[in-house]
Amino acid sequence: MGLITRKSFGPPDYSSDSTIGKHLQVFVRDNNVEQALKALKRKMQREGIFREMRRRKAYEKPSERRTREKAEAIRRRAEGGQETGSARWSNPDA
Repeated sequence: MGLITRKSFGPPDYSSDSTIGKHLQVFVRDNNVEQALKALKRKMQREGIFREMRRRKAYEKPSERRTREKAEAIRRRAEGGQETGSARWSNPDA
């Protein structure tokens, strides 16, 4: 009978995840905590941490994940078309 072993004890390794492990740093100047908090929230919003926290709040079934990822890809594609205009769909011969 074999012995089951774990590679390590302690917290799980999230090194492959892009969001976890990044450190955001905000300096408090002149004891102005409100301004520093505002800056931190802005950085977290830019990094997508709030979206990630909302996504990880509950378990997401693989089928739900695929559906969400497809919808995100469609949304990204649509947003990309708006930036360049509708030249992609226009008729160059007209």
